[in-house]
Parts: sequence; structure tokens; C-alpha cells
Amino acid sequence: MKSFFVLLVLSVLFGSFCSYSGLAQGVPRQKSEKEIAEMTPAQRVRAYFDHGATAYLEETPMIRDYILRDGLKALPILTEIANRYHPEKLDNYRQLGQFEMAFFLANDIDNVAIRIRASEEGRAAIRIFEDVLNRMKISGYADTKHKSNELYLSYLESLRVLQGKELSITDQIIIDSLRTIHKVQISENEMLKFIDYLSMSDPTYPGRCRIESVAQFTCINSKDFYNALIDFRSR
Repeated sequence: MKSFFVLLVLSVLFGSFCSYSGLAQGVPRQKSEKEIAEMTPAQRVRAYFDHGATAYLEETPMIRDYILRDGLKALPILTEIANRYHPEKLDNYRQLGQFEMAFFLANDIDNVAIRIRASEEGRAAIRIFEDVLNRMKISGYADTKHKSNELYLSYLESLRVLQGKELSITDQIIIDSLRTIHKVQISENEMLKFIDYLSMSDPTYPGRCRIESVAQFTCINSKDFYNALIDFRSR
């Protein structure tokens, strides 16, 4: 669950980072759910960014929920925002904050709504994130002495999840459910292949894992994933 704790720490730190980067310059008027529902996916993303450091507003989590429902439709504007970050430019803290916000929103969509690598638009988004991280590497972020090296490493880990090279939080919960409830023995290599099978056969599977409780991270409907594993193993 390493990714979970990395993202949790980053989300806690992000509020103060946004204030420092200039994302929170004034609080826009709060919108009703009706107004949010009538927005386009791009408008919802922009509204969410307007409130980047004002998470106490009731509408902020509401907009995020709508963005998660938008799924792939939100990716073009998220990648457009993320791609504005050029680490070689000086005094670009605001763009870094916006990159991080866009990148982790895309990760949220991938983790709880739809696996983005299963679609062409999702793969295009991943390529843009790869390009930005490569620019960071060229600018020295990969150097352990760089002040933002730990941040860069956390981005790389999240990128590996998008690429299907590591398990997402939801994937880990599904695997834990199979192990604890159905007593399944599954190797790390088979895990990744099974998750890739789920991603391609039903990209919306992350949204189908209904969590038992905060205290017990297992899927209520784990039998669905057990049956999928049986089907995967029979191929």
C-alpha cells in the first residue's frame, strides 16, 4: 500500500503548496450542484482548479466527484494543463502545482473510475505525463540531491501505476480480497497480468469494487473478481 501513503501525504501537503504557488488568490463564488452538473467536463476541471487550495468549500469534493464520473472526457483538459509545466523555466511554482493537481486527478480517475490505459485517449494522456516527467529528469529532478527528488520519485511511482507496471490502490484491495476471503495464492507476476486482463476486458472494474469499510479494505463483491480470476486462469 506504499502508493496510498505517498498520495495521502502529498494530498495533505498540497494545500499549503497551492497557497505558496499562487493557486489560491481569492475564493471564487460557490456554485450549486445544478450549475456544476450543467458544466462541460473541461469547465468542471477549470472550476476545480479555481478552488485548488480551498478544499473547505462544499462544492470542491462535489466537482471532483463529477470529474471522476466524466472519466476519459476530463483527460484532454487535464493533460493540457499538465503539459504546461516546463521545469527548465524559473519561478514556475504555479505550473508545477497545476501539473501535480492534474496528474493526481488523472490518477484518481484511473484508480476509482476507469483504467485509462485501456483507451487511446488514455494512452495519449499517459504519453504526455511521460513527456513532462522526462523534462523533469533532464532538468535534474532524478538527482538524489535535487530539492524535489522525492516528489519526482512519487510522480514516477504513480506513472508506473498508470502504465500498468504497478498495482493501484484499488488493485491492491482486490488482490487482498482474493487472498483473505477466497484464500487465493497469487504471485506478483500473475497479479499484474490479471490486473491487465481486467483493465482490457472491463476498464470500469475499479468502480465495481465496493469497499467493505474503512477499517477493512476488502471488496463486498469480491466474488465477481474471484470469478474473473478463474476465467483469466482458464485462458
